[in-house]
Amino acid sequence: MAVTLALRAAPWLAQQFAFLSGAQVAPFGVATWIALAVLLLAVFAVAHFPARRVARAEPAQSLHEL
Repeated sequence: MAVTLALRAAPWLAQQFAFLSGAQVAPFGVATWIALAVLLLAVFAVAHFPARRVARAEPAQSLHEL
């Protein structure tokens, strides 16, 4: 579901990134798509790995430690 949402939002994100970059960058140019892919991969990496660690934790044990 999240991948579908990201793929649907990618053209809009590309336009916004090109607009906010301030340079004369085409909204659907190669540089914009590469920068957008790097940004999305960085966000994925920052969110995914801590989430996997937390998903392996035992909920009852975590509540007991509080």
